[in-house]
Amino acid sequence: MQYEERFGKMGRKPINCAAISSWRESWSVAAATILSIDKIAAVLGRAENLAVFGFPYKFVSRQQMQVPFTVEQFFDVFRDYNDAVWPAQLFLLGLALAALIVTFVPRSWSGVIVSLILAFLWVWLAVAYHFLFFSRINPLAYVFGAVSLAGALVLGWQGVIRRRLRFRWAGGARAMTGVLLVVFALVVYPLWSWFARHRYPAMPTFGLPCPTTIFTLGMLAFLATPHPRSPFVVPILWCAVGAQAAILLGVPQDFALVVAGIVGLALLTTANRGRTPQPIAP
Repeated sequence: MQYEERFGKMGRKPINCAAISSWRESWSVAAATILSIDKIAAVLGRAENLAVFGFPYKFVSRQQMQVPFTVEQFFDVFRDYNDAVWPAQLFLLGLALAALIVTFVPRSWSGVIVSLILAFLWVWLAVAYHFLFFSRINPLAYVFGAVSLAGALVLGWQGVIRRRLRFRWAGGARAMTGVLLVVFALVVYPLWSWFARHRYPAMPTFGLPCPTTIFTLGMLAFLATPHPRSPFVVPILWCAVGAQAAILLGVPQDFALVVAGIVGLALLTTANRGRTPQPIAP
C-alpha cells in the first residue's frame, strides 16, 4: 500500500522481473567466465605457467600461435604507432570524456554527438592503426580495418542520420555496467598494461582496438531502449578476435574483452525492451 502511495501517482511501471532475471543470468555467466579464465587460457593457449593475473608470462612459440608475426613485432607496432601519432592519444581521450559528459547531461543532440565520437574512434583505429601500422606485420589488418569502418558507418547511419541512438544516464544495472566498462577502458586498462610490464610507447593506448571496443560497449550500455541492434555487431565481433591476444600474445588486460562480449550479447537481447524514450530538453 505504501509502495502504491509513493509510486503509483508518479506513473511508474512495475519492476520488469524478466529484465532483472536476464541481467542476473548475464552477470552469472560473466562471473563464471572470470573465475575460470586461468583454465581457459591454459587450455586454449597451451602454454605452461600462463597466469592471467600474474606476471611474467611464458609465451607460446610462433608456430603454436599460428599468426604471421612474433610477440616482439606485435609490441613494436604499438611503439611505432604511439611515437607517430603523439599527442593524438590525448585528443582521443578528450573525445571519450566529451561523450561521457553529453551522456550524463543529455540534450536533444546528445545522441548525435556521442554517435559521431564513437564513429570517429572506429574510423581512427581502422585507418591510423590497422591500415597504416598493423598491416606491416599482418595482412588481415586490411580486413580488420574494413570491418571497423563498417562499424563506424553503422554508428553514423543509426546515430547521426536516422538519430535512433539516444545516450543518457538512467541508472540501474544496465547503466552501472556501462560505467564499469568505460572506467575499465579509460583507467584500469592502461594501469593493467603498466603492471603487465608493457611500458609506453610499446603498449596499447586508448584509440587502439581493444580499449576502444570496451569503451564502445560501455557507451552503448547507456542507450535508451528500444534501440537498434546493429551498432553492437562489430564491437562484439572484435571481442571474439581481440581476446585471443590475451592468450597468444601476452596482453592479459584483453581478457576483459571476454566479459565485454558477454555484456554486449546481453545488451543485444534487451535492445527492444522498454518504452519509447521521452524527449530530452534542448
